[in-house]
Amino acid sequence: MLEPGVLVDGHEIEREVHDPAGAELRYLARSPDGTPAMVITSRRMFADRGERSRFRRLSATLSALDHQAAIRIRAVTEYANRPVLITDPYPDTTLGDLLEDDAPLAPERVVTLLAPLADALDRANAVGLVHSTLSADSVLLASGDRPVLDTFGLVAEDHGAWSVVMDRDVRYMSPEQVRGLPAVPASNIYSLTALAVHALTGEPPFTGEPPAVMYAHVIKAPEDVTARRPELGARIDWVVSSGMAKEPEGRPTSAMVLVQMLAHALEVATENGASAPRPRHRRGSGSRRTAAVVAAAVGVGALTALAVGPFGDGGSEAVPAAQPVAATAWDRLAGQRAELRDQLAAADTPKAQAAAATALGDLYARAARIRQSPALAAAARDASAAYTGLASAAGSNDDAGYLDAARAVERAEGRLSLAASRH
Repeated sequence: MLEPGVLVDGHEIEREVHDPAGAELRYLARSPDGTPAMVITSRRMFADRGERSRFRRLSATLSALDHQAAIRIRAVTEYANRPVLITDPYPDTTLGDLLEDDAPLAPERVVTLLAPLADALDRANAVGLVHSTLSADSVLLASGDRPVLDTFGLVAEDHGAWSVVMDRDVRYMSPEQVRGLPAVPASNIYSLTALAVHALTGEPPFTGEPPAVMYAHVIKAPEDVTARRPELGARIDWVVSSGMAKEPEGRPTSAMVLVQMLAHALEVATENGASAPRPRHRRGSGSRRTAAVVAAAVGVGALTALAVGPFGDGGSEAVPAAQPVAATAWDRLAGQRAELRDQLAAADTPKAQAAAATALGDLYARAARIRQSPALAAAARDASAAYTGLASAAGSNDDAGYLDAARAVERAEGRLSLAASRH
């Protein structure tokens, strides 16, 4: 425990501000220039040189993470053989406080709260970081309900990486973490979905004693949101079921895809003002739900916003300089791809959906024939087949087939982004 007046990397400790039962210790401090700061240190020391080395590698990545919805890290250092982060001051209120006082929240407020967090998580995932303790209390609320992610819980997506956090709120823990496996990006999607359920219904997906909650995460399906709030419509139940799939590969491919799926299911306007598209000639909640899935997966660009884009829209590094012909060909397709994805997202009839999906299938088929790595070509062929299947289901007005095809599209886009990031 650090006493008032102690200097840590030039920052003078003023007082402890964190619950002493927590996994880390937090102190309000005064920086050398007189501004307030937060000094955060682990309760336990480094076990050996290897742990210290892994933490230093992690700290370099943490320091490079710059996002408005993540606490800014000013410095990473050590004190008394313990890891130390020096950050901007933490807000006094957490999402947990808000949920305890005000939940259930209006759908619009839930989407507004979760969207910046999803973007921050995707940014972290893109540089190899995952949040190992994502919960209502690891989300801080600045003035005006602005959510800020506690970056102390971010760890490297690596089995051997040093983690300064040990305690976890089991109410939002993914099944793989319950089983003792390390957190992966899909783990954050599971936890974010559990937070959405808590915000929408006033209770987390599973309640009770910690052992019972942990068992439920591994074995049980969450209760339908509509059992508590039927006015939200059945589409939200499918989104929650997808986000809380027991196996990581069954979940949406990014946190922003999840939030867009939530927004469409709840008929909440997204940042650009667009709300969920409704096919005019489809009947029942199932058909509206599947349209929302595809719109989320391909209409907003979230699948590749934080990864290298295979068509060059992730930056010049998307295609190696050694393949200028291939790079030029991919770039030529980029504008067509963006336009067609927008058309599919806005399509409000089966015919329009089929036309846009067919065009996307053809586009990806052409992309697969461009000289490139075998893995990227195979991923493009898979995407072509997925969109072709979507077009077929839309053209035959097959709701069940459309849902299956929408999931195939989401998986294919995810594989394509992954292949591009390794290309």
